[in-house]
Amino acid sequence: MLRGISFGPSAKLPPHLPFRTKEDWNKFQTAADLLLAGGFTMLRLPFFWSAFEPICNPTHAEYNETYLHDFFYYVRLFEEKGFLILIDLHQDLLGNAFGGNGMPEWVLSEGARRLSFLNDTPLWGANYEFNRPLRKTFTEFWNNDLTNRSANPPLEHFKVRDRFLDTIERIAQEAATCERVLGIEIFNEPHPARLKDRKFEEEILPAFYAEAIRRIRNHSQTIYAFVSPQSDWNVNLRRSKLYDSFLPVATCDDRVVFAYHYYDSLLTALGGRLFSDSKREEYVAAQRIGAMRAREKGMVPFLTEFGTRQNWTQSIVRRHMDWQFEAVEQSLVNAAYWNVNLYNTPERRDGFMREDFSLIGPIGNEESGIPNSALRNWDIAVRPYPIAASAEPIHSRFSLRTKQFELVLRGKPLDLPTVIYVPTQNLHSLVPVHYPHGIQMLYNGTPFEGYSLNGNNVSLLLDAEKELHSLSILPR
Repeated sequence: MLRGISFGPSAKLPPHLPFRTKEDWNKFQTAADLLLAGGFTMLRLPFFWSAFEPICNPTHAEYNETYLHDFFYYVRLFEEKGFLILIDLHQDLLGNAFGGNGMPEWVLSEGARRLSFLNDTPLWGANYEFNRPLRKTFTEFWNNDLTNRSANPPLEHFKVRDRFLDTIERIAQEAATCERVLGIEIFNEPHPARLKDRKFEEEILPAFYAEAIRRIRNHSQTIYAFVSPQSDWNVNLRRSKLYDSFLPVATCDDRVVFAYHYYDSLLTALGGRLFSDSKREEYVAAQRIGAMRAREKGMVPFLTEFGTRQNWTQSIVRRHMDWQFEAVEQSLVNAAYWNVNLYNTPERRDGFMREDFSLIGPIGNEESGIPNSALRNWDIAVRPYPIAASAEPIHSRFSLRTKQFELVLRGKPLDLPTVIYVPTQNLHSLVPVHYPHGIQMLYNGTPFEGYSLNGNNVSLLLDAEKELHSLSILPR
């Protein structure tokens, strides 16, 4: 199982990379060490089409290869640290013309005026519903038919979606040369715009994803293709909480991932107000349904975004974060938290719409490293979880209050170790340690010492004679 984090939402701003300068890698690479020591083994890195193809040549794609080179420069640095990398083709509000980012300036419908409203507020997502120029442009993208005579050169019935697929193929070509690129998230939060929801998910998105996967497979048979349901899946404003998706079953490729997001959108719009104990079970139910929907479609469930704004009342922040992580644990899904941002400031926060999710707050004038004062609720984010299981995991839970971790597995185990991340050692000066005096383990209710500890990874062989394996880890 993978526990990851979205690194560098500041990439939504120029130069659209995880770090503003290569010198900043030397200054802040301790953040990468901190994440690894905290059990985050995967990074989700946003890549921006707007930076890669800022000018459109209608006859053939012309790319900013310097941007691609710089992006993969950081990919390889993170690989050397030991991370798996998920490349996220990111967009929010389509592009700059609408107050967002992701798509180039030339992707703008004929006659559509540049318009954005509800800027610098948690309500920015309402643009998807009420911003007519945005909806028109998005619809032309999905219909693969863009006319923009104001572009230089002018575009007439241009196959814009196909050009985006060319970008995916170029990224896949480069990613195939890297050892630890886990996957490519093909499109962040696809919105249907003017298209009917069911047709969008049953016809348009599947055809788009099928071609994207074909382009990826031209260069790699092992990179996972992350496909997302339409964007309103990730906001819990639907009257029905069954979170149905009309994406079809994956039949032609066994490395397809159902990449969904989950935010409490109403809570976010209200600035953390009206928070209640009922949220705890609501979050668990949503994640269990997300995992179920993925498996129904023959896909791997992966929650590629979830998170908590850090500027709410702290008691609400801490409960909200803890309950979200509990939901991830109890539904046994791979997950990537949103986010870590090394350029968070008191004024602009994460830099986009004054969002403030980053687990690292304003760093101040530190010449190098990260001060302890910049860390936000890391004791909640750093918690035990199963990395590898030699029998089927059916239950997982961690109590932040008692520090008790439970993992239940069933079936005859493989002759391989089960590995659990348990923060027992101070592998980085800033990593919280939940078990400073070591651990005690119970196996089916009996004290068990037959485990080994490698850093913060606990390994043990399950009993080959047993069909049920109940593990409990407590502070010694």
